Amino acid sequence: MIDLYYAPTPNGWKISIMLEECGLPYTVIPINLGKGEQFKPDFLKISPNNRMPAIVDHDGIDGKPISVFESGAILMYLGEKSGQFFSQDARERVKVLEWLFWQIGGLGPMAGQVSHFVNYAPNFPGDHSYSEKRYKNEYDRLLGIMDNVLSEREYLAGDYSIADMASFPWVTAYKRYEVDLDRFSNVRRWFDDLKNRPAVRRGMDVGKEARNFGKGMTKESLKTMFGQTADSIKEQTEERKEDSSRRSLPKYISESFKKIVGEPKPPLSINSFVFRFNMSLVSAFSMYAKNSLESQPNFSAIFTRISLDDISKPLDQ
Repeated sequence: MIDLYYAPTPNGWKISIMLEECGLPYTVIPINLGKGEQFKPDFLKISPNNRMPAIVDHDGIDGKPISVFESGAILMYLGEKSGQFFSQDARERVKVLEWLFWQIGGLGPMAGQVSHFVNYAPNFPGDHSYSEKRYKNEYDRLLGIMDNVLSEREYLAGDYSIADMASFPWVTAYKRYEVDLDRFSNVRRWFDDLKNRPAVRRGMDVGKEARNFGKGMTKESLKTMFGQTADSIKEQTEERKEDSSRRSLPKYISESFKKIVGEPKPPLSINSFVFRFNMSLVSAFSMYAKNSLESQPNFSAIFTRISLDDISKPLDQ
């Protein structure tokens, strides 16, 4: 099973489309970008760039779990894993990689900037007309490149591949970008072909109820998404660590209580129950200290001397 950390954006769609095309089982774990969930400590362990998509394949290389971040790397990994849409022929593979990286380095970033200045920049003061025009022109140029290539072949690299799956989501918004796609007849043919593939449609539908295209966003959400610097990311990451610690303590107490107190038969005496209950609290604080207070080693060490395994052994009384 594969966990897909996902939001319904073009980069997220690349991976949901590939998973659907390959028929690989997966579970969607939504990432709310406006709320800053990409800064949660658990997510940063998987995607240190605080960006989605990312995956965790629980049946990864050598049967062991592996995490992968960055959409291009994920597409390549899934192509290798499934043996689909990423040719094993050396020459054909080079073509796939050329167009995959063309999308990652060109079409995606330029279309992303068009999206920003069309959908989000109106929320910020200033005249954005030059920026919008500059990126729309570059997007137009890239569609022209696609059109030329697709006049000679059915798909970007010859056969349908991860290169097409990577590029398709960045063409879907052409209407919002005020592009007449019919000007690019070969891109139009390619686009219509892909959008009618059942797996592509299923992949595009994942999380569609959460799409907003910049509408109804709060000032805080806009700051979270577009006001990032090295210092702000560090600050938000630290805040998330603190929030995670505060939320985790009740969870630790609950888990320790269930494991240590349990449902023994015959019923426990009052003394035995109280003893086990106290040990569950010690265990909970031990785990809490170990996971959340590592920056205070002296305090953490006091609790971590007692392990959960030691105090959860069956008691005779």
